Amino acid sequence: MTNIKTLEKENFLHFDVVNFRKKYKVEIIIEESNEDRTRLTYDVSVENLEILSSGSYLCYFTSGNFLINRKEPDLVMEQLANKCRKPFEIMVFIVSKNGEIIGINNHPDIIERWEVAKKKLKIEYTGKEFEKYMDIMDSVIYNREVFLSKIKQDIFISQFFFPIYEEAFTGFVKKNREKIKFFDINYDIAMLLEIYDEGYPNEDGHLILHKKINHKEYDFSKMPIDSFTSEYALDKKREIVKIKGKFENHKRKYSFNIIEK
Repeated sequence: MTNIKTLEKENFLHFDVVNFRKKYKVEIIIEESNEDRTRLTYDVSVENLEILSSGSYLCYFTSGNFLINRKEPDLVMEQLANKCRKPFEIMVFIVSKNGEIIGINNHPDIIERWEVAKKKLKIEYTGKEFEKYMDIMDSVIYNREVFLSKIKQDIFISQFFFPIYEEAFTGFVKKNREKIKFFDINYDIAMLLEIYDEGYPNEDGHLILHKKINHKEYDFSKMPIDSFTSEYALDKKREIVKIKGKFENHKRKYSFNIIEK
């Protein structure tokens, strides 16, 4: 087994953003109990457009083909949510050198698409619940900062755009914080990111990174969590090809798989 040059001399994982283009399949399984299990799937594509003078870059992001338990949404509110999602199935993110989203570049375009979609929805739907849902969507979409914070709760976006690049590891471990929403509860968690097996590739030739709760810094008395772990697989170019993870809290289970197509 031959070791690979895992870290740059500054103890960084470097990512060459130029010409990056990949498609992924996202699968999320939610288990509220042994009898209550929901499978969500959707497709994602990510393409880097250009490097900015600051060293950050523009990332073209698309999503679609949302299915619930392998079917098109059939409940009224599920169908409404899916239609409301259409205006932001295309987004252009501003991403920092370490791989974290720091802004959104096409917010005016999203607002324009939302206004067109909203007019069509008001012809198709009526009632107090619908109007309430539209008010909530308006309050999110028209506010750039609120919109971006909500978008970052998407499981793919929160995991894929986690800062794993261009930050120093101590040995093969570094500390981060992760803000994410599971089961409608917001968590702000101290995390450890560890390069597995001292940087040796696995049988697929992938570099594996494990992400887990930093038990020394996380206060379980405030927010008890049974477990929260994820695993990244990076190819020889240090591009993400797979992410899998799970979260457990009060016997509720939430797992996900993000796999390059």
